Order: sequence, then C-alpha cells, then structure tokens
Amino acid sequence: MNNIKTMSNEADLAIKKANSFIAYRPRSISEVENKLLLSFNENVVKNVICNLIEQGILNDLRFAKLWVTSRCLSNQKSTQYIKYELKQKGISDENIEVALSEVDNDENAYNAGAKKIKALTNLPKEISEKKLESFLRRKGFNLSTTKSTIKKLLEENE
Repeated sequence: MNNIKTMSNEADLAIKKANSFIAYRPRSISEVENKLLLSFNENVVKNVICNLIEQGILNDLRFAKLWVTSRCLSNQKSTQYIKYELKQKGISDENIEVALSEVDNDENAYNAGAKKIKALTNLPKEISEKKLESFLRRKGFNLSTTKSTIKKLLEENE
C-alpha cells in the first residue's frame, strides 16, 4: 500500500515536471521522456508519457509539423537540415516525411536569400555571391539549390 502511494506521488511530480518542460515550447515524446528519465524511474516515466499521449498533450506528428513551420518561416532552413533536427528530437521517419511533405526547399532558399541579399547590396557582385553562397550552405541547402537561387536573386537585383 505504501509503495503504491509513493509511486502515485512520483507520478504526480513527474507530470508536473513534464508540464513545466512542455510549457516553454512544444516537445517531442522523446525529449520529454529523456528529461523525465533524469529524475524518475522507467516505470513512472512510461506511465506519465502514456498518460500525456492519451490526453493529446504529446503528439510527435503535431510537434514535427509545428517545428517545420517554425523553421521554414523564421529561419528558412533546408528540408535536409530540418530533417536532421527532427531526427535528433526522436521523431520517426514517417512523421518527418508527413511534416515535410508540403515544404518547397527552393522557395525556402529563395526567401532566405532574398532577405540576405538586401544586406549585401553595397558589396561587389563577386563578394555578394560568395557571402550569399556560404549563407545558404550554412542553412543546409545543397549546392545546386544554392547556385540556382543565387542566379535568380542576382538577376532580379541587377
């Protein structure tokens, strides 16, 4: 009887900790599970995670879609870069594919480059090109996407 009460108290503490962790930003199931495992035993964590999934608080597909939207709107990262980030957060390949299904990588590159090129207008063309290329490559865009985006942006800004 005393053991059940202790387990219940631990579960309550784990739920509070999970809710506090989730309050900052949406989290993947894996992120919450890893955080809770630092403080609680595996059985408690498993029960809390199941509870949070059943309540709809944790949902990896919803998390992946939110992550993709955020990364495309605010940072214009490449789909490869976003895919890598989601993998690191424990999202399944299926959920990653669904979340990325409507993302246009070329459009993301163009939007990122369009913002950056404004800051490079006073530089010589060769330097602007190099800076733009390294900027897009750091965002995870492959060489062909980077080159075509730069060509398009330079043509528009001549």
